[in-house]
Amino acid sequence: MKKHLPTIITTLIAIATALLYVFLEPEEGSFVQKYLFNILFTLNAYLIIQLIFRRFWSVAMCRVIGTMGVLIIGFGIEILQSYGVKFLAGTYDPLDIMMYAFGVGLGFVLDVYVLDHLKN
Repeated sequence: MKKHLPTIITTLIAIATALLYVFLEPEEGSFVQKYLFNILFTLNAYLIIQLIFRRFWSVAMCRVIGTMGVLIIGFGIEILQSYGVKFLAGTYDPLDIMMYAFGVGLGFVLDVYVLDHLKN
Protein backbone atom coordinates (compact mmCIF):
# COMPACT_ATOMS: atom_id res chain seq x y z
CA MET A 1 0.00 0.00 0.00
CA LYS A 2 2.79 2.43 0.89
CA LYS A 3 4.37 2.24 -2.57
CA HIS A 4 1.02 3.15 -4.14
CA LEU A 5 0.49 6.19 -1.90
CA PRO A 6 2.11 8.68 -4.36
CA THR A 7 -0.18 7.41 -7.13
CA ILE A 8 -3.22 7.77 -4.90
CA ILE A 9 -2.23 11.30 -3.83
CA THR A 10 -1.55 12.38 -7.42
CA THR A 11 -4.92 10.99 -8.50
CA LEU A 12 -6.71 12.79 -5.66
CA ILE A 13 -5.02 16.08 -6.57
CA ALA A 14 -6.11 15.65 -10.19
CA ILE A 15 -9.70 14.83 -9.17
CA ALA A 16 -9.82 17.78 -6.76
CA THR A 17 -8.58 20.13 -9.49
CA ALA A 18 -11.16 18.82 -11.95
CA LEU A 19 -13.97 19.21 -9.41
CA LEU A 20 -12.81 22.70 -8.52
CA TYR A 21 -12.77 23.64 -12.20
CA VAL A 22 -16.23 22.20 -12.85
CA PHE A 23 -18.05 23.45 -9.77
CA LEU A 24 -16.29 26.70 -8.90
CA GLU A 25 -17.53 29.65 -10.84
CA PRO A 26 -14.91 32.29 -10.11
CA GLU A 27 -15.56 35.94 -10.66
CA GLU A 28 -14.39 37.18 -14.05
CA GLY A 29 -10.86 38.54 -13.79
CA SER A 30 -10.23 37.12 -10.31
CA PHE A 31 -6.98 35.46 -9.27
CA VAL A 32 -8.71 32.07 -9.28
CA GLN A 33 -10.11 32.54 -12.76
CA LYS A 34 -6.94 34.01 -14.23
CA TYR A 35 -4.08 32.25 -12.47
CA LEU A 36 -4.98 29.54 -9.97
CA PHE A 37 -6.07 27.10 -12.67
CA ASN A 38 -2.82 27.72 -14.59
CA ILE A 39 -0.92 26.70 -11.46
CA LEU A 40 -3.10 23.66 -10.75
CA PHE A 41 -3.19 22.38 -14.33
CA THR A 42 0.58 22.53 -14.76
CA LEU A 43 1.11 20.92 -11.34
CA ASN A 44 -1.23 18.10 -12.39
CA ALA A 45 0.40 17.72 -15.78
CA TYR A 46 3.83 17.39 -14.16
CA LEU A 47 2.63 14.81 -11.61
CA ILE A 48 0.70 12.77 -14.18
CA ILE A 49 3.74 12.69 -16.48
CA GLN A 50 5.69 11.29 -13.52
CA LEU A 51 3.11 8.52 -13.06
CA ILE A 52 3.11 7.55 -16.72
CA PHE A 53 6.77 7.81 -17.70
CA ARG A 54 8.43 6.33 -14.60
CA ARG A 55 7.43 2.92 -15.88
CA PHE A 56 9.76 3.41 -18.83
CA TRP A 57 12.57 5.76 -17.74
CA SER A 58 14.57 6.73 -14.68
CA VAL A 59 13.20 9.14 -12.09
CA ALA A 60 15.72 11.84 -13.09
CA MET A 61 14.81 11.55 -16.79
CA CYS A 62 11.10 11.74 -15.98
CA ARG A 63 11.63 14.87 -13.91
CA VAL A 64 13.41 16.54 -16.81
CA ILE A 65 10.73 15.42 -19.29
CA GLY A 66 7.94 16.57 -16.97
CA THR A 67 9.47 19.94 -16.24
CA MET A 68 10.60 20.78 -19.76
CA GLY A 69 7.60 19.26 -21.51
CA VAL A 70 4.97 21.12 -19.49
CA LEU A 71 6.87 24.42 -19.65
CA ILE A 72 7.45 24.18 -23.41
CA ILE A 73 3.76 23.48 -24.01
CA GLY A 74 2.72 26.33 -21.70
CA PHE A 75 5.15 28.76 -23.31
CA GLY A 76 3.99 27.63 -26.75
CA ILE A 77 0.38 28.35 -25.83
CA GLU A 78 1.29 31.85 -24.65
CA ILE A 79 3.37 32.53 -27.77
CA LEU A 80 0.44 31.51 -29.97
CA GLN A 81 -1.85 33.78 -27.97
CA SER A 82 0.59 36.68 -28.29
CA TYR A 83 0.19 36.38 -32.07
CA GLY A 84 -3.58 36.50 -31.78
CA VAL A 85 -4.30 32.78 -32.12
CA LYS A 86 -7.36 31.96 -30.00
CA PHE A 87 -6.21 28.86 -28.13
CA LEU A 88 -7.56 27.84 -24.72
CA ALA A 89 -8.11 31.14 -22.88
CA GLY A 90 -7.30 33.06 -26.02
CA THR A 91 -5.64 36.07 -24.45
CA TYR A 92 -1.93 36.63 -23.99
CA ASP A 93 -0.84 37.34 -20.43
CA PRO A 94 2.87 37.24 -19.51
CA LEU A 95 1.92 36.39 -15.91
CA ASP A 96 0.51 33.11 -17.21
CA ILE A 97 4.07 32.03 -18.01
CA MET A 98 5.09 32.75 -14.44
CA MET A 99 2.09 30.76 -13.16
CA TYR A 100 3.02 27.81 -15.39
CA ALA A 101 6.55 27.86 -13.99
CA PHE A 102 5.23 28.15 -10.44
CA GLY A 103 2.86 25.19 -10.97
CA VAL A 104 5.61 23.00 -12.39
CA GLY A 105 7.94 24.06 -9.58
CA LEU A 106 5.28 23.21 -7.02
CA GLY A 107 4.78 19.81 -8.66
CA PHE A 108 8.53 19.21 -8.62
CA VAL A 109 8.80 20.12 -4.92
CA LEU A 110 5.81 17.91 -4.09
CA ASP A 111 7.36 15.08 -6.10
CA VAL A 112 10.85 15.33 -4.58
CA TYR A 113 10.12 16.24 -0.99
CA VAL A 114 6.76 14.59 -0.31
CA LEU A 115 5.85 11.82 -2.75
CA ASP A 116 9.35 10.28 -2.90
CA HIS A 117 9.45 10.06 0.91
CA LEU A 118 6.04 8.38 1.09
CA LYS A 119 7.29 5.36 -0.89
CA ASN A 120 9.93 4.51 1.71
